[in-house]
Amino acid sequence: MYNPNMKLSIARSGGFAGIREPLLELDTLTLKPAAAAKIAQTWQSLRARIQASSGKPSIGADFLKYEIVVSDEHGRELMEVVDDGGAVAAELLLFIQACG
Repeated sequence: MYNPNMKLSIARSGGFAGIREPLLELDTLTLKPAAAAKIAQTWQSLRARIQASSGKPSIGADFLKYEIVVSDEHGRELMEVVDDGGAVAAELLLFIQACG
């Protein structure tokens, strides 16, 4: 489901303090079409890896969690990534840095 027009929100919570921290608020409609398309394509690839890794339990306490909300003309999707030191969390952080 490729759609370059989307709103993306990512927040981090958990850890020792348990504080919720917004990390990214992005509306691709505010970007140039080429930039929006690149972000959307990168997001779709990352989204597939997040979905493939969901349901695998992370063992440990005080992990950081990333709450991702994506809205587009198809609706709203909510995902969560637990930062257990794995590749998906690392890719998510790189995506946030690239977009921010």
